[in-house]
Amino acid sequence: MIKKTYIPKTDTVLSDSTFSHKNQYWNIQIPIEFGYIYKSKKTWFGFGIGPCIRLIMTHSSNSVIIGDSSFVQEKNYLHNLVVDIGGMVFIKRKIKRNIWTTAYISGIVPLQSNYQNYNRNLFNQSLSLSLGLEYYLRL
Repeated sequence: MIKKTYIPKTDTVLSDSTFSHKNQYWNIQIPIEFGYIYKSKKTWFGFGIGPCIRLIMTHSSNSVIIGDSSFVQEKNYLHNLVVDIGGMVFIKRKIKRNIWTTAYISGIVPLQSNYQNYNRNLFNQSLSLSLGLEYYLRL
């Protein structure tokens, strides 16, 4: 997943001042989930939980205000690699020979902040729902 967000100044610094600069971020998440799948003839139920490795990439112009209200480059205060916890629940139902309906609910909870000595998360908790059809090729 690649995500581009604009974070207001109050989300990334400890002090309050007028800061109109917009920071840009890109996230890549790699979930490593372990779980269980129950299979019947036409229906599958499953769940998984495990670590989610999040790599955050920042734009070179990103700045923050530290201490004396001076602008500094954000990369000096940002952790680029963070481990979160993720989970998923799904159900699949067979319609025809190779066609299945699917429903997934997945979520991620951050375990630590991206910023040194700062207890708020840049990346918030997320929950997503996916509905769709799957077609399996038989080779």
